[in-house]
Amino acid sequence: MSSQPEIQRLQRVLLAGRIVRGWRVAGPGPTWLLLPPVGVSAAIWLSLLRELRGKQAAVAVDLAGFGASEIGKSDPSYADQRALLCAYLDALHGSLVLVGCATSAPICLELARREAHRTEALIVSGFGALQSPEAWIDSVQSTSSTAETLGRALTQQSASSDADLSKQWQENLTRSAYTSFFDRELRQVLRIGFNDISVPTLLVAGRNDPLVSIDEIQKAATSLTTSRVHWVDGCGQLAAAQRPRELLAELGALLAPMRASA
Repeated sequence: MSSQPEIQRLQRVLLAGRIVRGWRVAGPGPTWLLLPPVGVSAAIWLSLLRELRGKQAAVAVDLAGFGASEIGKSDPSYADQRALLCAYLDALHGSLVLVGCATSAPICLELARREAHRTEALIVSGFGALQSPEAWIDSVQSTSSTAETLGRALTQQSASSDADLSKQWQENLTRSAYTSFFDRELRQVLRIGFNDISVPTLLVAGRNDPLVSIDEIQKAATSLTTSRVHWVDGCGQLAAAQRPRELLAELGALLAPMRASA
């Protein structure tokens, strides 16, 4: 019988009708905060949670409108999603590792600036220093027009191979919460990009990612004081979730020199 802690359901009730739900595993700090792309539930991080259990505390959080988290409205804006996560982090003590993927990456960048004093590392998958935020949004929305095209962009696999997953993604993509996320404030945040990110950052890039170019990944890396790029063959935007052991090894390599000199 395995002695590893179980993956458990997460529920945290906050003020103003906000409820954060998802998955969690027990372990020592820093606590990993895992955010899924818009339109996808936190369950996409289950493989990484299995690798982390007993080694690190970790929470995979649903964004409001796409999983089980609640924010008191059916059409939360980008700012509403950010406020939900800020409120959750205010109730979560200790150091952090922030992990964002694709459309959740801008939120993670903002959280990394806000929580720089306690963020040990930032991990970004499927996102870079965008040449044109408007063009990126257009590409994301076009790619997310069906569960089929979304699945290929995220994982290079067809969502239709899993009927339940395909149904869930298709329902999420038609919700008002999907459209309301791509608002004016998101566009402003995208223009800021990786500016003023001071924490060690691991950029995980799928070589088959249809939405972020090699140049955009490299530009993000060179703009950061401490960074490392990990290229993953056969993966798209969700490379960090698909290759959890590689992710842990690369993060260890990024942080090893700092830990050795501490």
